[in-house]
Amino acid sequence: MKKIGLLLALFMALISCSNNDSDDKTLSADYFGKWELFMDNKYVETSIKPELFYVFNTDNTFVKTSIQEGVTTTALGTFAVLANEQGRNFTLSYNKYSSIITNCDSSLTENLFLDKSGYLSPILIYCDSFEKYKKAK
Repeated sequence: MKKIGLLLALFMALISCSNNDSDDKTLSADYFGKWELFMDNKYVETSIKPELFYVFNTDNTFVKTSIQEGVTTTALGTFAVLANEQGRNFTLSYNKYSSIITNCDSSLTENLFLDKSGYLSPILIYCDSFEKYKKAK
């Protein structure tokens, strides 16, 4: 009788588990493409506002581009995405150092957060940064 009970419990556990692949596919498609800077407090005081944007590709590569005073700087790398209750965390790994990497140290990584409102922001715990990016249309 115990074996039947265990088999029944195992069967019920297998049936009750679901796979949310459809949710992941829908959400993952939302972040591919171009994301443009639309708010950053460190440039508010100046009349020169740089154009800054990310492009996320479907092969998990990205390009970050800054255009300031006619000078274009790009940085390339790969990214990984981790979903949680608050949104999605992006870990960007750059191929080489660039001055446009947004972090508090000189590492080749950058961490971003895509919130449920649809804005992409750097995760900077100890730095003063209020950058926000929105998806380009």
